[in-house]
Amino acid sequence: MFWIKGSAVNTGLCTSVKAELWAVVTGLELAWSMGLRRLILETDSAVVVALLLKEYVKADANSALITKARECFV
Repeated sequence: MFWIKGSAVNTGLCTSVKAELWAVVTGLELAWSMGLRRLILETDSAVVVALLLKEYVKADANSALITKARECFV
């Protein structure tokens, strides 16, 4: 692995789960905009992994970010 590009997002005051979801979404969008399609997504958040792998998303504060992250996998 090697570093290609980075980004930053001002999430304001939020939970660690929401911050990690923002990192996933931002990273995936950045990779896709660069034409990268074969990726390895790494996170140290078991909660975020579980949220992304669930079949459905219940309506909560993170549902929009979870949906957006999943759209990047299609």
